[in-house]
Amino acid sequence: MDQPVIDYTEEPEEVLIDLINIYNGTRFTAGHLFFGMPQILLGAENPNTSLVVYAKKFSGYKGQVTIRYQRLEISTQVSPEESTIFDIGSAVMLSDLIPAINTQLGVNLNPTDFLDAPLQFRPGGETNTYQQSLVMLDYSLLYKGTLIMTIRTNEIALTDVVIKPVLSAFSYTPPT
Repeated sequence: MDQPVIDYTEEPEEVLIDLINIYNGTRFTAGHLFFGMPQILLGAENPNTSLVVYAKKFSGYKGQVTIRYQRLEISTQVSPEESTIFDIGSAVMLSDLIPAINTQLGVNLNPTDFLDAPLQFRPGGETNTYQQSLVMLDYSLLYKGTLIMTIRTNEIALTDVVIKPVLSAFSYTPPT
């Protein structure tokens, strides 16, 4: 079977349901199925994950089945022409940047996919960029691994704006 075309901007559960439907000729929806926690298959390259899929109550189906599939390395979701530079704006936590990351990478990361962390602020530094790791959690349904991003702060180095550090002496003229 050719690689199916999948819309990774959908919710992770929808992506998995799409895969199940494509490979099995079924028409499941989120109203039919729910998922357990993904399990890493140690030493396995493809597939690298197993997942128990359960039938929802009153869905017309019963029981469970274990599927095996390939979770994607998040770092491979970036093509060479795409940038992993993100402006910090008013973001305080990594999760504040997720909408921009999702748009830029064409994915749909949710809070359950990655390890949230405070963004770093480096006032007075010579550079206004730094490296930040986006680490996928083991229980992310679709992704694994780490994406190294460049975060661009909105701080301006004083040396860029105070270009004349030597100031003329003040003079005081008393009122008459």
